[in-house]
Amino acid sequence: MPDISLRLKIVLFFCLLGLLPQLIISYISVDAYTQSLENIYESKVSQLVDQAAEQTSAKAQYLIGDLVNQASQPYLQLSFQQYPQQTRLQLLKERLELFRLSRKVYSRIHLCYLNGERLLSSTDNDMDSAYAAFEKQMIPGKREQYSKPYQKLYADRSEVALFLPISSFRQPARVVGILVAYLPVETLTQYLMKVDFGENTNKSILTAEGEEIDLLKGGQKAKQTSPIRSYSSSVKPMNWKITVRI
Repeated sequence: MPDISLRLKIVLFFCLLGLLPQLIISYISVDAYTQSLENIYESKVSQLVDQAAEQTSAKAQYLIGDLVNQASQPYLQLSFQQYPQQTRLQLLKERLELFRLSRKVYSRIHLCYLNGERLLSSTDNDMDSAYAAFEKQMIPGKREQYSKPYQKLYADRSEVALFLPISSFRQPARVVGILVAYLPVETLTQYLMKVDFGENTNKSILTAEGEEIDLLKGGQKAKQTSPIRSYSSSVKPMNWKITVRI
């Protein structure tokens, strides 16, 4: 019996010795395959985030370009000098409102002096005074600061305000006023919201000032467990940062 037991031990030893490399190779192969799947997943998520940022950037660039073109129209460039009369102001208001309605994206358009005071609004409602106060706060009144458009979230972060400098018709280098256009924040966040990254995902957009845009419509953020992977991309025309945490 001791001889048989010894033989079995020897046979088992050599069998184990032969199987061990295969087990090691199998483990390495499974680990490499798992890592490969993770890399593919991460690459796909990163591509989706970049694609949402590119679509948002394209939309923002189009809107800014459209407003820059509108702000350079002679009837607006002359408005701060030739529209002191009520009749002319009404014609200007109607023209701005026609532009707003034709674009189907802006909730309101205002013209302001460099001190933040309002020249006119394309639309009037009960909230007009609140918007006027916001504009007076956001327009610093220093002419040299209006070399390019800039944006700011409205107080309740439901709208984005785009500020466009209006130059003098006779002196293009001289800024005489500001065109302020408001649009729903969903106009720019829709591309990120449409992408489904699965459960336990948090999406956020940060402005240059560090303000976070609420993408959850008042809902609760997803509860996440470790590890949390973060994917980010930039919306350069708005100076925003898109972040997805999974």
